[in-house]
Amino acid sequence: MVPLLPVTSTSARLIRTASFFFAAVSFHLLGAHAHAQFCPEAGSPFSMGPGIRPNRLACGDVNGDLVRDLLSANDGTDNVSVLLGDGLGGFLPAQLWPVGDEPLSVVVADLDGDTDLDFATSNQTSNDVTIRFNDGTGAFPASVSLPVGPAANDLVAVDLNDDLVLDLAGVTGADSSVWVRLGLGGGTFAPVVTYRTGNTPSEIRTRDFDGDGSPDLVTSNFGEMSLSIHFNLGDGTFAPHERYVLPMDPWGLTTGNVDGINGPDILIVDAIRDSLFVLLNDGAGSFTQTLRHRVGNGSYAVSAADLDCDGLDDVMTGNLVDDDLTIFMNQGGSFGSAIIIAIGMNPSSVPACDLLEGPALEIAVAYGGGVRIVRNTCSLCDQAVAVGGGGPGPSNRISLAPNPMSGTGRVAFRLDRTERVRVEVFDVLGRRIRTLWDGVAGEGQHLVTWDGKAGSGVRAAPGVYLVRMRCGDRVESRAWLLAR
Repeated sequence: MVPLLPVTSTSARLIRTASFFFAAVSFHLLGAHAHAQFCPEAGSPFSMGPGIRPNRLACGDVNGDLVRDLLSANDGTDNVSVLLGDGLGGFLPAQLWPVGDEPLSVVVADLDGDTDLDFATSNQTSNDVTIRFNDGTGAFPASVSLPVGPAANDLVAVDLNDDLVLDLAGVTGADSSVWVRLGLGGGTFAPVVTYRTGNTPSEIRTRDFDGDGSPDLVTSNFGEMSLSIHFNLGDGTFAPHERYVLPMDPWGLTTGNVDGINGPDILIVDAIRDSLFVLLNDGAGSFTQTLRHRVGNGSYAVSAADLDCDGLDDVMTGNLVDDDLTIFMNQGGSFGSAIIIAIGMNPSSVPACDLLEGPALEIAVAYGGGVRIVRNTCSLCDQAVAVGGGGPGPSNRISLAPNPMSGTGRVAFRLDRTERVRVEVFDVLGRRIRTLWDGVAGEGQHLVTWDGKAGSGVRAAPGVYLVRMRCGDRVESRAWLLAR
C-alpha cells in the first residue's frame, strides 16, 4: 500500500521536487453477489415535470406519511421537483418549486427545527443558497435566499458545532472556497465564513473522519486533481485544509466504509479515466490508497450504501457515456463484477433510498428522461430483519455483522436526517455494558464497531447481547451472539 501524503505548506515543496505516484491496485473481481438482485421498478421512469431533466436527487419523507418522497434539483429550469410517494411504489405528479439560478444540488433536512423536512439548493449562477420551508404538508411556500459566494456548486446540511441546530456548508468553484453558515435556529443562519480549499471544488461531503465526534468536510477539487479535508476544531470552525493529490480528475465524490475496519473511507470517480478510486481511512483521519477499479464509461456520479444488509457499503456509479448504472457489491473489502442496468441518457445522480416496501434499499437514478427506480430484492436483508426481531423503523435501520461474532463486529445504521443517536450494548439482564456511539450523526450510512469488550475494557462473556439504537423517540434493537 502507498500512503497518501497530505499536502501541507512543507510537504508541497517536497512533492514538487520528488517523484510522487500511486500504486494502481485493482479490486479483486469476484462473481456477482448471490443475494442481491436488481431490476427497474414497474411504472419507472417517473417524470419530474414537463421538459425537466433532473440533475441531483435527494429523498426523505417530506409530508409525514412514513413514505419516502423524491426531490430533484433541475439546473436547466431553475426549480426543484417534489414527487410525493403514493405508498404503492409510485409517485404523485411533480410539484415544482422555484429556486435560484442553476441549482446544481439539493439537500433535504429540518432547517428550521419544526420537525418537518425542508430543502435547500446550491445555485451556481445566482451565487446563493435557496431554502424552502415545509408547511407540514409537503408543500414549500416560504423561502429565503442566502448569499454564499461565486459559483455555488454543492452543499451539505449537518450540525457542525454540536448545538443540535443544523448548519449549512458548501463549495464555491470560482474562488476555490468552502463556505459555512452556522444555524441560529428557526431557519436563520449566521453570516458566511469561508475557508480556502483546493482549486475549483465541485462537490462536498461531511463525515467524522478523525473519530473526534465532530463532522469534518471533504471536497473534490476538479481544477487540480486533488481532494481537500477540512478537520473540524470542535466548534464549527476548521483547520487549514489538508490536500491529497490524486492520479485522476475527481468528478463524483462520496463516503462509506469499504473494508469494514475503520472508516469512513472516501470514494471518487473519474469520468475521463473511467475509474473508481478508494481512499481507506486509518480511523484517525489519515488515508491510504489501495483500491482502484475500472467502472463504466463516463462515470460521473457515485454513491455508497449497504444494499445487502451485511454492514459493508456497496458502490453505485452513473455512467454518462454508457447511459447505465453499475453496481459493485462489497464482499469483505473486495468487490464483485459489475452489475449493469440500462438507464437512459446521462445518468447524473444515483442515491440509495428506502422507497419501497421491504428492508432493502432501492436506487434512484436521475437521467435525461426523468428518474428510474431500481428495485433491490435482497434475501439477506429479509433474513436480517427476521433474525433481529422486527423490521426497520421509518427513519433508520440497524444491522449487525457478523452474527454470531467472535472478534470485532460491525453495527451499521442509516439515517434520513441529522439526529442525535445513541447505540448501546446490553446483557440479557438489561444492564448496559457498553456505549458504542452517543452524539449527532448526519444523513446517510454510518458504521461503529464493537470489540466484544465491556466499558471497563474486559472481554464480555460469551452469550446473547442486545444492541439498541435510539433516535429521538424511536428505538430499534437487534440480538447479537458473542461467541468464544
